[in-house]
Amino acid sequence: MDWHDPRDQVTAKQLQDPNLIGLVVNQMNSNLGGIFKSRHWYCLRKLKGSFYLIDSAKKQNDRMSFEEARSFLNEKKNSGVFIFNIREGEVDVKG
Repeated sequence: MDWHDPRDQVTAKQLQDPNLIGLVVNQMNSNLGGIFKSRHWYCLRKLKGSFYLIDSAKKQNDRMSFEEARSFLNEKKNSGVFIFNIREGEVDVKG
């Protein structure tokens, strides 16, 4: 897992990384006219050439193309979300 630098755009090349299995997104939500703020977590799971938006706030998962996922993430990124890239493979832990 690594953090996506919010200063950079999400690119098609990043989403097409063969080791990428999904992205976890943390978004700030405002309730009651902005008085209360909380964070909401959801993910985009890469599966068989598409991304699936898995969000507990939605009734069903949305299927997205790579381009739709890229546009969605870049739009969200501009509103202060944190994006984490999840990759399969070995983890190098230095202690």
